[in-house]
Amino acid sequence: MIPLSRLPAARAGRAVLGALLVVSVLAASVDARVTPAAARVARAAARVTYRLEHRPGRGDAPPTWLVAVRASGLRARELPLRLVFPSWGAGAVDADALRVVPDGAGRASVDGDGLTIRVEPSEPGATELTVAFPVRLPAVDSEERRANGLLPASFEGGAYGFSWNVLPEVLAADGPLPGRRAVRLVPPEGGVVASGWGGLARGEQVVELPTGVSMENASLAFGEPASSVVGEIGGVRVEVFQYGDGPDGVDVVAGVLARAEPFLREALGDVGSRRPVRAFVTHTGGGGMATHADLRVGLRADDPPEVVASPWFAQLVVHELTHHWLGLAAREADASLVWFKEGFTDYLALWAAASTGLVSRGWFAERLLELEGIARALPSDATTAFGDPTVTWRDGDGANEHLAYAGGPLLALAFDVELRRSGRAGLPMLVRALASRDEPYTLDDLEHWAARKGLRPLWRRAVVGTERPPVAELLARAGFETVEQPVDLAYVGLALEEGTLPARVTAVDPDGPLAGHDVRPGDLVTGWWPARPDPVEVDGVRRRAATWPFGLHEMLPGYDGSYLGVRRGEVDRQVFFTPTRLQGAGVVRGVGADGDGLDEFFDERR
Repeated sequence: MIPLSRLPAARAGRAVLGALLVVSVLAASVDARVTPAAARVARAAARVTYRLEHRPGRGDAPPTWLVAVRASGLRARELPLRLVFPSWGAGAVDADALRVVPDGAGRASVDGDGLTIRVEPSEPGATELTVAFPVRLPAVDSEERRANGLLPASFEGGAYGFSWNVLPEVLAADGPLPGRRAVRLVPPEGGVVASGWGGLARGEQVVELPTGVSMENASLAFGEPASSVVGEIGGVRVEVFQYGDGPDGVDVVAGVLARAEPFLREALGDVGSRRPVRAFVTHTGGGGMATHADLRVGLRADDPPEVVASPWFAQLVVHELTHHWLGLAAREADASLVWFKEGFTDYLALWAAASTGLVSRGWFAERLLELEGIARALPSDATTAFGDPTVTWRDGDGANEHLAYAGGPLLALAFDVELRRSGRAGLPMLVRALASRDEPYTLDDLEHWAARKGLRPLWRRAVVGTERPPVAELLARAGFETVEQPVDLAYVGLALEEGTLPARVTAVDPDGPLAGHDVRPGDLVTGWWPARPDPVEVDGVRRRAATWPFGLHEMLPGYDGSYLGVRRGEVDRQVFFTPTRLQGAGVVRGVGADGDGLDEFFDERR
């Protein structure tokens, strides 16, 4: 997830509520699409089939998903079964809403953590069990849905959610339950269903999941899309479905996916992406989410149409696509690595977007400089180390989470530049190495890899320590040019105590622009206008300006209506005045995107 996609964790238990429900035993007629060897394994193992039916609300009955999970071909040693929801669907499951069907065939109970349903047969020798329960769908604009951003939600004409919230993993008593898994999605009669697994279908959709022991996550949607794109773009099969009232984004999303997916496949390895490449554009919140089978990005009804064409939206799409490698193919061991998964994903997405022309190289540099400003302004910046395993990175959009998203990409840039400048391939080789592993990566794994690549000093300074390498210097080492532009400064004739606003006035130039405006030492400055948008370096200003320096870095000259916010005692007022213009006394330093070596830096083969 990107800054961009900081959504509160859903609680599956809150979704699994409602009246008692009895669902008939599922039919097992799902076409097998596995290799002969896998088929032999499947015949000797259990089979799990899921049925999810969408029922729109009528009268007092709310919209509901009816779920039934059937396990067949069971052995005695595999019982009792455990139906487990992933941790992002934590919550107390309402045991009264569960039934084992047919009646009398078994018993279901909920473990104390609310994540696990235990199911066992009433009689010995049973070879199959079916558990059924309803999933209540809150309205997309309800308080419940806003507080639990991953919950499945209903909207006029349909519903949207993720499979992990409603289709639990089925495990044997002592571990995994090997075998085949299939899903049947049932819309209302004559209706439409779409999933990350199977795309769009009119009527029922039946999908056979990859043979294995894990339940994949995928987007699930019922209802006619507001807009869609299905076809080949540049040789890449893409399918994009949009739901809700947001600005139409399917063409832009499809174009971004078609350009970015082959690049990422080449750069990061052929392990984390599927074709067709599927995406859902929904009004169920902003940001985005990657699943095993697809990705979701949000466009809300109040988003202006121009947001779709912005570089931020293109990078958001690439960010979620990049999670198919770093986040899904390469999985972190625990939540202490959020800074790496999110921050390094955001950097790689920005790099890929610039490499493919989805954003300009100049915007690549500007965005990293912007993130540096955000990170350095955070109270956690100087005290929080990425390598500290005790840090709670998901702190409800707090300082730590902002640091993970803003500071993580800066560390990734430092890694990438250091690797390339030492003659090695860049940061993508780390993702390729992690994605090829069967087990999740740990902080120790990252440290050992960095040490083998000669990055131990950087690791100690910027991961164990709290150093944030300066972005302008890193961009110059990457091949960007340093550009200097002289600028005029605004002389106010004021000196303030250092610190955050409100700041106390310590001295006023008696012959300066504020003379006669009743501003005196002891007053508090609470704000000003117009504020300078870019950092400026002050070169060789007159001694008078150096004595009263406030404004040189803070204000723009030449605007009618310039003012200070001033507080004296309990009285706040605006003091309007005209700053003196100091021509060419400052320098704004930036980066140019025409430096030598940039083509090599943005090459997916490095």
